[in-house]
Amino acid sequence: MTESSQSKILYEVDDRPPIGKCALSALQSLILVAPTIILAPLILARTIGLDLAATQWTVFAALIGSALATLVQVRRVGPVGSGYLIFMGTSTAYLAVGIEAAMVGGMALVATLAILSAPAQLLFARYLGLFRRIITPTVSGVVIMLLVLTVIPSTADMMHGEGEYEGTWRALVVALFTLGFTILLAIFGGRMLRLWAPIIGLGVGVAVAVAFNVTDFSRVADAAWLGLPPLEWPGFNFEFSTAWFTLLLTFIIVTLVGSVESVGDTMVAQRNSHRIPRKVDYDRVRGGLYADGVGNMIAGGLGTLPNTTYGIGVSSIELTGMAARRVGYYFAGFLALVALIPKLNMVMISLPGPVFGAFLLILLALLFVAGIRLCAQDGLSYQSGLIISVAFSTGFLFQNQLFFHHLIPDALGPFMNNSVTTGGTVAVAISLIFNLRPRPRRHSTFAPEAESLPQIQAMAREFGESLSLPEKQSVKLQVALEEVFMHLSEQAASEPGRSRPVDVRLEREGEHLAVEMIDRSAAAEVDEASLRKARQWGHNDEQSLRELGLYLLNSLAQDVRHLRMAGVNYISFGIPLRPM
Repeated sequence: MTESSQSKILYEVDDRPPIGKCALSALQSLILVAPTIILAPLILARTIGLDLAATQWTVFAALIGSALATLVQVRRVGPVGSGYLIFMGTSTAYLAVGIEAAMVGGMALVATLAILSAPAQLLFARYLGLFRRIITPTVSGVVIMLLVLTVIPSTADMMHGEGEYEGTWRALVVALFTLGFTILLAIFGGRMLRLWAPIIGLGVGVAVAVAFNVTDFSRVADAAWLGLPPLEWPGFNFEFSTAWFTLLLTFIIVTLVGSVESVGDTMVAQRNSHRIPRKVDYDRVRGGLYADGVGNMIAGGLGTLPNTTYGIGVSSIELTGMAARRVGYYFAGFLALVALIPKLNMVMISLPGPVFGAFLLILLALLFVAGIRLCAQDGLSYQSGLIISVAFSTGFLFQNQLFFHHLIPDALGPFMNNSVTTGGTVAVAISLIFNLRPRPRRHSTFAPEAESLPQIQAMAREFGESLSLPEKQSVKLQVALEEVFMHLSEQAASEPGRSRPVDVRLEREGEHLAVEMIDRSAAAEVDEASLRKARQWGHNDEQSLRELGLYLLNSLAQDVRHLRMAGVNYISFGIPLRPM
């Protein structure tokens, strides 16, 4: 059976599903995502005691801001946006620090900090290539897993219910029935029925909740059908006090750690959006980060909490099989509609907690698995194992306030009591330390022409001798270097006036010799996808001979990778220090 026939994707990102299916999928995602978008600003508003008018504006701004940010993310205008089905919404990671900021300077300070911290994300995206060896799939995967760790307690609280039925057997039965029915439908429902699984599961859950009297839709009846909220835009706050700068720094840290999560979400979205898996397109990842930063500016300009990519929406693709970009357009339209129809707004808020919490648990479980897969993308090594174990443990300890909580200053509470910020910072720090540790290395640049080849081979021989590299491995290194360099130099020769030096880096990585070559040509891919094609080479033309060189590279080297970011090629591979 082919890989394509085994795929669970019904519609790929560039497909154009029927209008009805797009609308249905968008509606399902709206039911799952909109309550979180609404609840985050509601919690903030209730905590700081905002009046009704200001609360209505904060929720309205969150919905409109999320709709606009989703359009930017999905549509991809120039370098901004990933072009994949990624939903944007209010970030719960900012909730704690947002409450602190609102206590100090009101919603005006929250809006100001949301805008001022966004450039940090734009700069991170701009120089993503410099962080390619630090922000790895392992780091991004563990941050996604930590995000699940942060939200999981909320699902338990939701399933307990509220009011007179809180913690009763009625709430338990409704939650278990919703959970079990949705899982069974997803397992036994078949490919097409999976598309209906989320909305059927929620619908059946609501029906069971009504039967057990675990619902309260009274606020829906009282809400208006159409209207705008009172204009309560908070403005901005530039008091420049010590607390102001401390909160800005915390917002920036949360933004940067959240950027790692967004990198992971975009990687997962790409992986889930094609029937045949493709390599990660880092230009699309960078575009996703640009859209995230623009979304934060939009949210701040409207006067509400910053946005982020919603991993739950990404994981829902795996459940429904709908990855088409068009679904994002419908989702943004529905989200704006909810903002303009208070009655629909209240329907989202009034979904029974046991029902919504149970299904949210399923999506979080899928998101956790996506994080594991991302971590496993590079294989489980000593380095990746240390990053995963230490970062996850740190996030768990600080999230649950189990590690010297009484010694943490109140000003650092919003940062230290969040598993994503603490665990994510530790993951990035360990990855950085691994890359900074002393190790044998060589680094030089060469003109992209055949005359430079002897110099490259001489550098490889000298470095191999310094590591006591066996002759057989030294030959493998030189031949692999020759194949990649000639591939790049041939491309440079076809681009007169644009050739730039090729950067060649050699260093020891444990029991392997790691090689990386960097250039700015439009070189064809040389990694796994191209190598599969290269195995079909023949003897009929010049193109076949070039593909033979790629086949030799695959035979000699390990873990061949070709990343392209902002027009720069990063080609890397490894040679074992000892024969296998």
